[in-house]
Amino acid sequence: AISETVDLRIELANAPTQNHVPEPVSDEIIAARIDLANDFIRRHTILMPQPDPTTAPPFFALLPNKIGIPQKWKRGEEGMGAVDIAYAAGRFRLEDNEALILQGAVPRCRFANVVLWNRFLQTFDYSSYEEYPVFFTLDTPPEAEEYAPFSIILSKKKPQGYKGKWMYTENRHMGTIFFRFLLPEGDEKEYQRIITKVV
Repeated sequence: AISETVDLRIELANAPTQNHVPEPVSDEIIAARIDLANDFIRRHTILMPQPDPTTAPPFFALLPNKIGIPQKWKRGEEGMGAVDIAYAAGRFRLEDNEALILQGAVPRCRFANVVLWNRFLQTFDYSSYEEYPVFFTLDTPPEAEEYAPFSIILSKKKPQGYKGKWMYTENRHMGTIFFRFLLPEGDEKEYQRIITKVV
Protein backbone atom coordinates (compact mmCIF):
# COMPACT_ATOMS: atom_id res chain seq x y z
CA ALA A 1 0.00 0.00 0.00
CA ILE A 2 1.11 3.59 -0.49
CA SER A 3 2.68 4.69 2.82
CA GLU A 4 3.63 8.27 2.02
CA THR A 5 2.97 10.62 4.97
CA VAL A 6 1.85 14.19 4.46
CA ASP A 7 1.69 16.77 7.26
CA LEU A 8 -1.30 19.08 7.04
CA ARG A 9 -2.26 22.08 9.12
CA ILE A 10 -5.46 24.09 8.97
CA GLU A 11 -5.54 27.65 10.25
CA LEU A 12 -8.83 29.39 10.97
CA ALA A 13 -8.95 32.77 9.24
CA ASN A 14 -10.70 35.57 11.13
CA ALA A 15 -11.05 33.37 14.19
CA PRO A 16 -13.53 34.81 16.72
CA THR A 17 -12.17 36.02 20.03
CA GLN A 18 -13.00 34.19 23.23
CA ASN A 19 -15.65 36.78 24.13
CA HIS A 20 -17.21 36.88 20.67
CA VAL A 21 -20.96 36.30 20.57
CA PRO A 22 -22.28 35.44 17.08
CA GLU A 23 -25.13 37.48 15.67
CA PRO A 24 -28.51 35.69 15.85
CA VAL A 25 -29.71 34.20 12.58
CA SER A 26 -32.79 35.89 11.17
CA ASP A 27 -36.15 34.16 10.82
CA GLU A 28 -35.91 34.56 7.05
CA ILE A 29 -32.58 32.71 6.88
CA ILE A 30 -33.85 29.92 9.15
CA ALA A 31 -36.99 29.58 7.00
CA ALA A 32 -34.87 29.39 3.83
CA ARG A 33 -32.66 26.70 5.38
CA ILE A 34 -35.70 24.67 6.41
CA ASP A 35 -37.05 24.93 2.86
CA LEU A 36 -33.73 23.69 1.46
CA ALA A 37 -33.68 20.74 3.87
CA ASN A 38 -37.31 19.90 3.04
CA ASP A 39 -36.58 20.05 -0.69
CA PHE A 40 -33.54 17.78 -0.30
CA ILE A 41 -35.52 15.17 1.66
CA ARG A 42 -38.43 15.19 -0.79
CA ARG A 43 -36.14 14.85 -3.83
CA HIS A 44 -34.35 11.89 -2.22
CA THR A 45 -37.50 10.08 -1.08
CA ILE A 46 -41.02 10.50 -2.51
CA LEU A 47 -39.90 12.45 -5.61
CA MET A 48 -37.03 10.12 -6.52
CA PRO A 49 -37.95 8.21 -9.69
CA GLN A 50 -37.49 4.47 -10.03
CA PRO A 51 -34.12 3.60 -11.63
CA ASP A 52 -34.16 3.41 -15.41
CA PRO A 53 -32.02 0.43 -16.50
CA THR A 54 -31.47 1.97 -19.93
CA THR A 55 -29.55 4.88 -18.38
CA ALA A 56 -27.45 2.96 -15.84
CA PRO A 57 -23.69 3.67 -15.99
CA PRO A 58 -21.57 0.78 -17.33
CA PHE A 59 -20.13 -0.08 -13.89
CA PHE A 60 -23.62 -0.78 -12.50
CA ALA A 61 -24.90 -4.34 -12.99
CA LEU A 62 -28.57 -4.57 -13.96
CA LEU A 63 -29.11 -8.16 -12.84
CA PRO A 64 -29.62 -8.72 -9.08
CA ASN A 65 -26.74 -10.17 -7.07
CA LYS A 66 -24.22 -9.11 -9.71
CA ILE A 67 -21.59 -6.36 -9.63
CA GLY A 68 -20.55 -4.35 -12.68
CA ILE A 69 -16.97 -4.33 -13.93
CA PRO A 70 -14.94 -1.67 -12.05
CA GLN A 71 -14.30 1.38 -14.19
CA LYS A 72 -14.00 5.13 -13.96
CA TRP A 73 -17.03 7.34 -14.38
CA LYS A 74 -16.77 9.48 -17.50
CA ARG A 75 -18.27 12.86 -18.27
CA GLY A 76 -21.39 12.50 -20.36
CA GLU A 77 -22.44 9.22 -18.73
CA GLU A 78 -25.61 8.96 -16.71
CA GLY A 79 -25.47 9.28 -12.95
CA MET A 80 -22.92 11.12 -10.87
CA GLY A 81 -19.29 10.43 -10.18
CA ALA A 82 -15.71 11.68 -10.15
CA VAL A 83 -13.39 11.13 -13.09
CA ASP A 84 -10.52 9.97 -10.84
CA ILE A 85 -12.49 7.22 -9.08
CA ALA A 86 -13.32 3.75 -10.36
CA TYR A 87 -16.73 2.41 -9.33
CA ALA A 88 -18.44 -0.97 -9.31
CA ALA A 89 -22.00 -1.52 -8.14
CA GLY A 90 -25.13 -3.62 -8.26
CA ARG A 91 -28.16 -4.60 -6.24
CA PHE A 92 -28.58 -7.54 -3.93
CA ARG A 93 -31.82 -9.48 -3.63
CA LEU A 94 -31.77 -12.15 -0.93
CA GLU A 95 -34.22 -14.30 0.98
CA ASP A 96 -33.94 -14.64 4.76
CA ASN A 97 -31.89 -17.83 4.57
CA GLU A 98 -29.60 -16.69 1.72
CA ALA A 99 -26.20 -15.02 1.69
CA LEU A 100 -24.20 -13.35 -1.08
CA ILE A 101 -20.48 -13.99 -1.37
CA LEU A 102 -18.44 -11.17 -2.98
CA GLN A 103 -14.90 -11.97 -4.14
CA GLY A 104 -12.60 -9.67 -6.01
CA ALA A 105 -9.30 -7.80 -5.98
CA VAL A 106 -8.60 -4.15 -5.22
CA PRO A 107 -6.35 -2.54 -7.86
CA ARG A 108 -3.49 -0.29 -6.83
CA CYS A 109 -5.16 2.88 -5.54
CA ARG A 110 -5.08 5.35 -2.66
CA PHE A 111 -8.26 4.14 -0.95
CA ALA A 112 -11.01 1.57 -1.52
CA ASN A 113 -14.28 0.80 0.23
CA VAL A 114 -17.66 -0.87 -0.15
CA VAL A 115 -20.95 0.49 1.23
CA LEU A 116 -24.54 -0.73 1.40
CA TRP A 117 -27.26 1.75 0.35
CA ASN A 118 -31.04 1.79 0.39
CA ARG A 119 -33.04 2.82 -2.70
CA PHE A 120 -32.73 6.49 -1.71
CA LEU A 121 -28.91 6.37 -1.98
CA GLN A 122 -28.62 6.50 1.81
CA THR A 123 -26.08 4.38 3.66
CA PHE A 124 -27.56 1.69 5.87
CA ASP A 125 -27.55 2.54 9.58
CA TYR A 126 -23.97 2.38 10.85
CA SER A 127 -24.65 3.40 14.48
CA SER A 128 -23.96 -0.20 15.54
CA TYR A 129 -21.07 -0.66 13.12
CA GLU A 130 -18.87 -2.72 15.43
CA GLU A 131 -21.50 -5.43 15.73
CA TYR A 132 -23.42 -4.94 12.47
CA PRO A 133 -21.07 -3.54 9.76
CA VAL A 134 -22.68 -2.04 6.66
CA PHE A 135 -19.46 -0.74 5.05
CA PHE A 136 -15.79 -1.69 4.89
CA THR A 137 -12.53 -0.01 4.03
CA LEU A 138 -10.74 -2.51 1.79
CA ASP A 139 -7.02 -3.23 1.94
CA THR A 140 -5.03 -1.76 -0.93
CA PRO A 141 -2.24 -3.82 -2.55
CA PRO A 142 1.22 -4.06 -0.92
CA GLU A 143 4.00 -2.18 -2.67
CA ALA A 144 5.12 -5.11 -4.82
CA GLU A 145 1.64 -6.32 -5.76
CA GLU A 146 -0.85 -5.14 -8.38
CA TYR A 147 -3.98 -6.36 -6.57
CA ALA A 148 -5.20 -7.09 -3.05
CA PRO A 149 -7.79 -9.91 -2.97
CA PHE A 150 -10.87 -9.66 -0.75
CA SER A 151 -13.83 -11.81 0.20
CA ILE A 152 -17.04 -10.56 1.86
CA ILE A 153 -20.22 -12.31 2.94
CA LEU A 154 -23.45 -10.30 2.82
CA SER A 155 -26.37 -11.71 4.81
CA LYS A 156 -29.02 -11.21 7.48
CA LYS A 157 -26.97 -13.05 10.10
CA LYS A 158 -23.23 -13.50 10.47
CA PRO A 159 -22.28 -17.12 9.71
CA GLN A 160 -21.43 -18.90 12.93
CA GLY A 161 -17.69 -19.02 13.54
CA TYR A 162 -16.90 -16.89 10.47
CA LYS A 163 -13.87 -14.64 11.04
CA GLY A 164 -13.77 -12.83 7.69
CA LYS A 165 -15.53 -9.71 6.45
CA TRP A 166 -19.30 -9.82 6.89
CA MET A 167 -21.85 -7.13 5.96
CA TYR A 168 -25.26 -6.83 7.57
CA THR A 169 -28.34 -6.50 5.33
CA GLU A 170 -30.45 -4.98 8.15
CA ASN A 171 -32.96 -7.75 7.41
CA ARG A 172 -33.61 -6.07 4.05
CA HIS A 173 -34.28 -8.27 1.05
CA MET A 174 -32.94 -5.63 -1.37
CA GLY A 175 -30.29 -2.94 -1.42
CA THR A 176 -27.36 -1.51 -3.38
CA ILE A 177 -23.73 -2.60 -3.06
CA PHE A 178 -21.36 0.22 -4.01
CA PHE A 179 -17.57 -0.10 -4.42
CA ARG A 180 -15.17 2.86 -4.79
CA PHE A 181 -11.48 2.83 -5.77
CA LEU A 182 -9.90 6.29 -5.40
CA LEU A 183 -7.09 7.32 -7.76
CA PRO A 184 -6.71 3.82 -9.22
CA GLU A 185 -3.58 3.02 -11.20
CA GLY A 186 -3.16 1.02 -14.39
CA ASP A 187 -5.46 0.27 -17.30
CA GLU A 188 -9.10 0.01 -16.18
CA LYS A 189 -9.65 -2.67 -18.81
CA GLU A 190 -7.47 -4.93 -16.65
CA TYR A 191 -9.40 -4.35 -13.41
CA GLN A 192 -10.75 -7.63 -12.11
CA ARG A 193 -14.47 -8.34 -12.06
CA ILE A 194 -16.08 -8.88 -8.66
CA ILE A 195 -17.43 -12.43 -8.59
CA THR A 196 -20.70 -13.08 -6.76
CA LYS A 197 -22.41 -16.24 -5.55
CA VAL A 198 -25.69 -16.73 -3.70
CA VAL A 199 -25.59 -19.51 -1.09
